[in-house]
Amino acid sequence: MQTEQNNIKSILIKIASPQVISTGFVLPQYNLIITALKNIYGNKQVLISGKRFPRTLAKVLFTDPINNIACIEVPAGVLFPKIKTGDTGKLHEDETVLAMNCLFADDFNLYNAKVLKAGKKDNYLKLITSNLKCEKVIPGTALLNEQLELLGMIVNRADNEICTALPLNTILKSIDEYSTSGINRATRCNGCKNILSINELKNSACPNCQTPIDEYLIKEKKHEPVPTAKKLEEIIKKLNYETAISRVGMNYWEIEEGSALIRIAFDDKSRYIKANAVLCKLPDEEKHNIYEYLLMENNYLKGLSFSIQQGNIVLAMMQIHETDLHIKTAVKLFKYLFYKADDYDDTLIEMGAVPLQDE
Repeated sequence: MQTEQNNIKSILIKIASPQVISTGFVLPQYNLIITALKNIYGNKQVLISGKRFPRTLAKVLFTDPINNIACIEVPAGVLFPKIKTGDTGKLHEDETVLAMNCLFADDFNLYNAKVLKAGKKDNYLKLITSNLKCEKVIPGTALLNEQLELLGMIVNRADNEICTALPLNTILKSIDEYSTSGINRATRCNGCKNILSINELKNSACPNCQTPIDEYLIKEKKHEPVPTAKKLEEIIKKLNYETAISRVGMNYWEIEEGSALIRIAFDDKSRYIKANAVLCKLPDEEKHNIYEYLLMENNYLKGLSFSIQQGNIVLAMMQIHETDLHIKTAVKLFKYLFYKADDYDDTLIEMGAVPLQDE
């Protein structure tokens, strides 16, 4: 079972656009990343990251508005393990299934769910999550049975914890049609259901049946960051990092500095900017020397402080209100955070802390 779980983790993908943080999974036999349509809506490319490759920008290749599916390219040269698949036609009402994903600003999430309505093979499945606080069961989440066989994908979630899942055979049928079309970047017409080349579409209408095509399935939705976000992205550029690779959803950025992960967020309600560095993880045993070291360092640090969050050792910068955000000063503050993060993560790992990349 451990092998199956590692294989599933290897195919789970973090996905982000300027609008949303989402998730998906690789179907190795097609060498495509599968996610829900709403996760890429209005984007020709998105940011992706997985266990087997670092974060990178990837093109959206195919959108299917009828089945709520989107396909994203896989980075060249990356190999994925074969995965076992199950049959949703054999599911029964009240049967336990699993929802699993991986998100930016998070890690792997695994939740139990119950089948409310199984239906026939081509029907959507209705699920209810067992844990009423599992807000991370989002569109694009992989649906599995208890044997960790892939069953499909969650494509919608209602406020009452009811999820809708698309069976795997429906996904495979759609992708088979896309793959055999020979078209690189394509979308499916809502009217005649034909697969159309985006490059050949004119006037946002299907050339076969004249059904209007949603413009954001074929065109880029312009990203307009708020003024404070623009300032933060200017700061990130001055620190010599790419904003397109750093931007993870709305008003949130992640930057890798050495083995540490820097997180920058702007809360548009409180109007405060938060920045911290996730350095490494506490070991399971012999933690006392690390605790003592962190408490001692907190006495000497200026504008920074250590804390433990969900087993991670975090170095946080003092929060800044947007009215106090001045680019020249902020660059110096962020540089100090980055420098200390790169310094401390090496020291802590030497003391027995666990690097973030390790399981």
